[in-house]
Amino acid sequence: LKITFTEMSETDKTEQVEFVPETLKILLIFSGSGKFAFTKTDETLKHSLLMFDTTDGHTLSFVDVRHWGRWILTDQWSPPTKRGPCIITEYELFRKHVLSCLNEPEFDEPICE
Repeated sequence: LKITFTEMSETDKTEQVEFVPETLKILLIFSGSGKFAFTKTDETLKHSLLMFDTTDGHTLSFVDVRHWGRWILTDQWSPPTKRGPCIITEYELFRKHVLSCLNEPEFDEPICE
């Protein structure tokens, strides 16, 4: 899951400077045991790895008891060394990658046993 945060500006008519929002992009990798929890700030869960506080006293937490999940600041959808080309946005590269891997031993095994 990739979350993009964009800074918001309160409009001030006296300022002559144009507001340019800053953005922060976070890629969350859940790894099977990660989840989000929305709690009151004083009831934040023990295994919260990343927390976003709201202005009304609540917290959105990325919780992972096993700590297998992680988060990274990136503009990419996945860590660059972990995955091949995207089937949707890079179809030709994806197809070429799959065809080049057909001789790998992993393709000798059934998909489901």
